[in-house]
Amino acid sequence: EISRRLEQAIAHDDWAEQQRLRIPYRGPRRAEYLEHVLHVCPSCAAVATLRSRGNHVTCRACGYRVGYTTRGFFRLDRGQTPPAEPGAEPWPEPPLTVRDWSRLQEPLVEWWLEDQLALPDTPILGPVAVCGGVGYRRHALTPLPASSMVLWADRLELAGPEPRSFPIDELVGLNVQHVSDLEFYFKGRLYSLHANNPRTPIHFWRSVILRLRAPR
Repeated sequence: EISRRLEQAIAHDDWAEQQRLRIPYRGPRRAEYLEHVLHVCPSCAAVATLRSRGNHVTCRACGYRVGYTTRGFFRLDRGQTPPAEPGAEPWPEPPLTVRDWSRLQEPLVEWWLEDQLALPDTPILGPVAVCGGVGYRRHALTPLPASSMVLWADRLELAGPEPRSFPIDELVGLNVQHVSDLEFYFKGRLYSLHANNPRTPIHFWRSVILRLRAPR
């Protein structure tokens, strides 16, 4: 009972509170880097095709475009042209909040991954240009040569001057640092791989690897 009362007392829903208070957060780049957490287009369901610029998020696959308002809500860009295909349905309304969008995309990512697994000769993600280093705990990292990172169903690969292959079931402590760094231990050594393009959704890479490791 004490635990229940404490949980009720400290519970807070940022999104619901913002819908009630509608506090403005002004700025010229409100939507920048939202592709780090939003991975699926609500219109065409394409994965990893979203790109942010200024106060807008656009799907590179179908052209769907939404604005991110000063109140932190998504709004369909009414100025965009209709869908390209003749007779296509109008652009759908976007999820209202980042959380709503995130919840919407979860099952879609799972279906996308099933489709990817049906194509064993095609990488699931990548290639992505990375640099980084290898070391141990707090010791300084030894630089790795510039490489391309590719994710397959059973392994993460680095293609380059020193190619390496990491079976995903043997990755330990998989995590993301500073948004763009994928880190893990492999055979007792720490690997830190930094995406050269800051818009690379490294959190999505980690999420997909964890899904691949889960029993199916």
